[in-house]
Amino acid sequence: MLPLVKTKKIINLPPFIRILSYLLMVFSLLFCFLVYILLMVNLGDTPTMSVPSENALPPVSSSPASPQPPQSGPGEIPPPVQEAYYGETVLPNSDLAAKIRTASKANTDTVGWLTVPGTAIDYPVMQYIDNAYYLRRNYIDRRYKFAGSIFADYRDVGTNRNDLSRNYVIYGHNLTMSDDKLDGEMFAELLRFRDYDFARQSQYIYYSTLQDTMIWQVFAVFYTDTNYYYINVSPGSDAEFMDLVNEAKQRSEFIYDADITAGDKILTLSTCTYRYNTKAEQRFVVMARLVPDNTAEAKEVLINPRPKPPNFDEN
Repeated sequence: MLPLVKTKKIINLPPFIRILSYLLMVFSLLFCFLVYILLMVNLGDTPTMSVPSENALPPVSSSPASPQPPQSGPGEIPPPVQEAYYGETVLPNSDLAAKIRTASKANTDTVGWLTVPGTAIDYPVMQYIDNAYYLRRNYIDRRYKFAGSIFADYRDVGTNRNDLSRNYVIYGHNLTMSDDKLDGEMFAELLRFRDYDFARQSQYIYYSTLQDTMIWQVFAVFYTDTNYYYINVSPGSDAEFMDLVNEAKQRSEFIYDADITAGDKILTLSTCTYRYNTKAEQRFVVMARLVPDNTAEAKEVLINPRPKPPNFDEN
């Protein structure tokens, strides 16, 4: 005997319900077909992503592109601009620090110490609000002294290699009426740099502060008229800075093995000279570049066969 099977009773729906069901089924099919068509159209407008192969190389450019700074997103703080770097600061040794502190205690206008090996130039450097104050004052108690003091240009700024003026200018008197007599005070012995043997042996100058011991490599020694504005402490552009440097090299008595770039800082020592009779606008100048790694290696020095001469205004 087969098991009993319960059969469902067929319900006869009214005609209008059957028609409504049929229409709903047709509408559903049309709606699904329309959605499918729209999806295909959108996919056709979407750009495809290509996955580079492992061996793919970037396109080669004939000239390197300038590096671009990283872009910051909304609300993010942009990265700081990288400043020029001139080496690690080096604190002065105990002897030098003691000399600077003693000079500063006696005179608060003291900003540093200048030493030129092979000469008697070993003095504290003063600075005041103008360039006339220390012309006839000593560096101990500011009393009158005809030879004056060694002093920095009043526009010079900075206490270490990184914040120092781009062209740090220092002045001193030369009271010897003859360039052949170089035993005077202050900057009289600066003119020893005219001598070729001395120039070869003394290629480095030391200007330091309590915050930093700095070594400077000489790259130009020259006579000049004051029409050449070598005392520009803050050249406004790299081009202006390099014009100042290149002009000094053209005037130099010697050709030094020293490459100066727009990223360098320079030290300028300026004094009077009497080579060209009594002309008031004549000067003798020594320029040197800051050595970032504080090394003092002897380099080649050649005689300049045709240094650019001064050009004095005739009154």
